[in-house]
Amino acid sequence: MIRITKPICKGLIKKVKQALAHGEGCRVYGVLDVQRVAGNFHISVHGLNIFVAQMIFGGNTHVNVSHIIHDLSFGPKYPGIHNPLDGTERIPRGESGTFKYYIKIVPTEYSLSGHGQRRTPQFSALYHSALCSTGWYFRLDRHAMYRLLEAVTKKNSRSLVR
Repeated sequence: MIRITKPICKGLIKKVKQALAHGEGCRVYGVLDVQRVAGNFHISVHGLNIFVAQMIFGGNTHVNVSHIIHDLSFGPKYPGIHNPLDGTERIPRGESGTFKYYIKIVPTEYSLSGHGQRRTPQFSALYHSALCSTGWYFRLDRHAMYRLLEAVTKKNSRSLVR
C-alpha cells in the first residue's frame, strides 16, 4: 500500500489544480493481459485518498468524466478490422457520472490465402451511463461462438468473405 504524506498531498493537489485550470486532462494508455474468461477492469478516483479528492474536485461527484477511446482491441489487428469503440467520444451532461461498457468478445481466426492464419478476437460493445459514482467500467464476456474470416484475392482486388 502506498502512503501519501501531507507534503506530497499538497504538491499533488497544486499540480492537478493547475493542470485543470489549463484545460488539461488524463491520458490513460497501456496493455492489459486479460484471461479468457468473463471479467472487468475499471478506471476511477475510488483509490485516491479521500482528502486529496475533496481538495482537488470538491468530492468525487464533481469529476469531469468526458473521454475519448482512441483505440481498444483484444489482439493483433488485421486488414479491414473494425473495433466498435475506436474513436468513441462521450461527454456527459453533468460533470460526473459512470460509464459502463459491456463488451462481448468473439474468438476469431483471420486467414489470408497464402499468408497464413492469425488468431485475433473481435468484439461488440454496448454502453450505459448514469449519474452516480465516478468511473469508467469495462465488463468483458466471452462468446461461445467461433468466427473464421477468410480473405480471398480475385483479379487484382481483395474481398473479405465471412
